[in-house]
Amino acid sequence: MSFEKTIIYLKSKLELNPDDPEIYTELGSAFYEIKKYEKAIKYYSQALKLNPDNHELYSNLANIYMDLCEYEDAVRFYEKALSFNEEDYELMVCLGNAYTELKIYAKAFQYFEKAASISPDDYKIHLCYGIAKSEAGEMDEAIEKYKKAISLEPKDDKTFIILANTFVEKNLYDEAIEHYKKAIEINNQNSLTYMALGNTLVLTGNIEQSIDYYRHASQLEPTNQEIRYIYEKTLEEYASGTIEKIINEEEYDINEG
Repeated sequence: MSFEKTIIYLKSKLELNPDDPEIYTELGSAFYEIKKYEKAIKYYSQALKLNPDNHELYSNLANIYMDLCEYEDAVRFYEKALSFNEEDYELMVCLGNAYTELKIYAKAFQYFEKAASISPDDYKIHLCYGIAKSEAGEMDEAIEKYKKAISLEPKDDKTFIILANTFVEKNLYDEAIEHYKKAIEINNQNSLTYMALGNTLVLTGNIEQSIDYYRHASQLEPTNQEIRYIYEKTLEEYASGTIEKIINEEEYDINEG
């Protein structure tokens, strides 16, 4: 059923049952699905008036405010949702993320710590905790959190990429290169990973190797002009440098002769 037909159907149901919170909830979810946040908030809020004990509605509203980058409102609704079940570690992670966005890191850490104590084997908790540590400038602790996440879920290429990015920030290029390569082993279809690896190789002076990774990225996204430009520019500079080196070597040989 198309979105338009869904809305018409739900509104017709609402005319017959104007006090049914489930219909308001369905309308809110339908509008949220297509990012019509104002209407989604309107219908979720109406559902809450009719059913104030539905904790999922508070979570739904909090998610919208996160998408809108209105983090204080997100915190308010996540905390209300958590009050219905104080052991809901997924809500704790959401709160940790919201407080990270607000740069209230101490509160973020508290929620991540509590979430990890309830569900220590959920790699996403450690990943989000690591991101919060990175944002707070605690890079070494962030690295440990990312490594913990990888130990729990070694097939998520995004965690390897985030860890590699952190190594780059610390100028630990060899470690970064290693983890970008591991990310590519898991997912060889992400052009951004190839670009990040190419950029890191440039920082280490390995221009020739970087060209191979830029080429891969360009092949994955042949219409991406930015990737194409970086690839061709690096190739041009490498070729120019190689020619200059050959000329200098020949001049040296002649002079020595």
